[in-house]
Amino acid sequence: MNDFAAYVFYVNRSDLIRRAVGSFTDLLKDMTVVDNSVIPDFLPHTRPVFRPPVPLSYTQSMNWMLADATRRGKDFIIHFHSDATSTNPDAVSQLLDYARRMKAEGRRWGCLWTFYDILWAINPVAMNDIGGWDTNFAAYFSDNDIKRRLNLAEWETIDTNIRGMSHEGSATLKSDRRLEFLNGQTFPLYQQYYYAKWGGGPGEERFSIPFNNPICLPQK
Repeated sequence: MNDFAAYVFYVNRSDLIRRAVGSFTDLLKDMTVVDNSVIPDFLPHTRPVFRPPVPLSYTQSMNWMLADATRRGKDFIIHFHSDATSTNPDAVSQLLDYARRMKAEGRRWGCLWTFYDILWAINPVAMNDIGGWDTNFAAYFSDNDIKRRLNLAEWETIDTNIRGMSHEGSATLKSDRRLEFLNGQTFPLYQQYYYAKWGGGPGEERFSIPFNNPICLPQK
């Protein structure tokens, strides 16, 4: 049995996700596409596809991914963006080797970045410990929130320095005028929520527990 499961989320631009999947062929042995498109138009051939009853937000998709990998007893989750690409054919094997080494050494690691979260490894134990992704964020600021919560819970977030990744930034939004407009309206709301939750912006947080209120800590 593979010790990892890989996931990629899809909304639009089937050309980009096909390229992304083709960049990380080492993940094909256990890769699931979470299809959040309104009109399904991506046929991944032999890849398993999960189509939720309604499109999920990014953070909802991440929590589904976490629950699925946990249910299947996976040691590691590999997640990559649908607009990612790689010129490093060894990126996935290097990332998995890094994760396996962390486990063998007994390190408390939460996630391993490459080009930030364009391609990254996730420790399901750590993510379940902090309660998963905060779905009050649709997408933006959820990465800052995860890093903050992992670090406060003494789980390491590590830059692996694995190189070769790139992506077409915000391709999903730029390919849909409606999504781009809605993001422009809601981005300040998520920013304000982050400030309220942590008492400051990314890198300027003042609270060590969400909203400086113990009632908001994850329930164990």
